[in-house]
Amino acid sequence: MATNKYLYPFILVTSLFFLWAFLHNLNPILIPHLKKACQLSDLQSALIDSSVYLAYFLVAIPAGLFLHKFGYKKGILFGLLLYATGTLLFIPAASARSYVFFLTALFIIASGATFLETVANPYVTILGDKETSEQRLNFAQSFNGVGAFVAPIIGGQFILSGIEYSKEQLRRIASRSLTWLFPPPCCW
Repeated sequence: MATNKYLYPFILVTSLFFLWAFLHNLNPILIPHLKKACQLSDLQSALIDSSVYLAYFLVAIPAGLFLHKFGYKKGILFGLLLYATGTLLFIPAASARSYVFFLTALFIIASGATFLETVANPYVTILGDKETSEQRLNFAQSFNGVGAFVAPIIGGQFILSGIEYSKEQLRRIASRSLTWLFPPPCCW
């Protein structure tokens, strides 16, 4: 019965391994489209991946300090909050087609993923018997592979839809997105 009390937290934490693998495997699909939509140079498009890995470099130690001060659950919640915030920032970034806005959103998503990775790896090891902690960690980490497999499929469906929009169509889409996100004062 004691083992079952860890099953639900283990499933939730294991899903996080999928989540950050999804982030890293969507970037190769996203980069060519951002390059085209924002008319980026090769250097600018290379900086897209750099913004993600820069977040890992800059946020890993603060994430570990946060973990020691506030614990696993608050670390996971804060990581998810950062991840969700960065994801939601893609909506106005896409509307504005702003390169800097996209970089900022990706940096925030990657900061959330850094928190999640920093917290989830040790957390998985304490969710059960100490003797089987390595097995749990290896099993949870196998979901990185699942995320790596699924991300291009989903990304291909949405990002690589094959639909080419003219500049005027993109402008209208952006205009509608901004109106949806920021309705005129009369609608508040």
